[in-house]
Amino acid sequence: MNRRRSRASSAGAAGTKRHLAVDALGLLLTVLVTAASVQDRDAARPLLWNLRRAFPAVKLAWADGGYAGKPVTWAKTWLRLRGGDRETAR
Repeated sequence: MNRRRSRASSAGAAGTKRHLAVDALGLLLTVLVTAASVQDRDAARPLLWNLRRAFPAVKLAWADGGYAGKPVTWAKTWLRLRGGDRETAR
């Protein structure tokens, strides 16, 4: 019997992370795709920068706890965003 390994639809995406910014309704605002080895806090700056460029009226941002620390201070200082970090809903 000839068996082939089936590939998942995301086969080319192995080893990647998708960082998303959504609005209060869950509608997608911006996406940043990085290598899986990139820490969430390191992806926060480019993600929030893209969000600010695309939607300059956004004033408030909440983030998962993985984005805590320096990115929060940076967003408040340079992008003038309010908000903070939250634990992931379980």
